[in-house]
Amino acid sequence: MDVEVTRFDRARAYWTDRGWSERGPIKLHSRIDVPRQDAVDAGETVVAGVAWQQHTGHHTVRITAR
Repeated sequence: MDVEVTRFDRARAYWTDRGWSERGPIKLHSRIDVPRQDAVDAGETVVAGVAWQQHTGHHTVRITAR
């Protein structure tokens, strides 16, 4: 695998070369990384993950058990 570190204004992205906008919007997304299994035992469980959205900062994410 190759990794290139550069500045945003000095590189062209994969999709930009194919006619897509350089600054296309990224919709709000989130991902739960912990726990990795689909079901957990009753009791306290640590839940962790990330959330991101272009040009927006997020300090917390609320998780509601159902």
